[in-house]
Amino acid sequence: MRSDGLTNSNKKKTEKRHAIEYKGKKYVFSTQSLFYLPLCMPILATLLIFIFEQSWNNWLFEIVAKQVVFVLNFFFNTSVELIFNPEEFYQWYISIPGGQILYIESACAGTLAMSIFAAIVICTPHSLDSETSEDILWRKTIDIVASVIFIYIFNIFRIVILAQLNYLGFELNLVHDSLAHISALVAVYVFIGLFCNQLIPEWYISIYYSCQLLNKKLKNIRKP
Repeated sequence: MRSDGLTNSNKKKTEKRHAIEYKGKKYVFSTQSLFYLPLCMPILATLLIFIFEQSWNNWLFEIVAKQVVFVLNFFFNTSVELIFNPEEFYQWYISIPGGQILYIESACAGTLAMSIFAAIVICTPHSLDSETSEDILWRKTIDIVASVIFIYIFNIFRIVILAQLNYLGFELNLVHDSLAHISALVAVYVFIGLFCNQLIPEWYISIYYSCQLLNKKLKNIRKP
């Protein structure tokens, strides 16, 4: 009976808090949780990036390099070669016949984007409403897994296109820094962001929620 009383008490406290209705669901956040995203997300993203940058993660760059070489040679018959140099920090790179050397780095594997997206999802606060937050962990898991897979596949084909264009005679640096390449990156990551919105609307609702609370406090301060 005591636990029921505590539950009812928590429900009453939740009902008194500021709430946002979105697609038939109620979003209520504690003041403390609203600091998770702006404060913890950059720290977690930096930590994940740091982990990916360690030399013992070269297995990931090896997989990326081998898959790129396979696609280039199997579908485009470019005869590119995979080279391993243990003396360098990024040990795997691709030699393009008649072209340049393409190093497989963190950005090539998409680990920077993966880290940022994963940090945003993990640090997104949960709603205090039990019905809204009952499947939040499952939604976050799906979101992270799907985003990582999509980013990885996109970067494989992005490297393939860059290497193929270089094989055809285009300067690698010019293609990499071209408006078309940058636009494609932005478009894909925006698409992933929209996908995240569908599964985890809490991240931007919490930001809007924070702005509303701040606006209320400012209005109260201005009152005579």
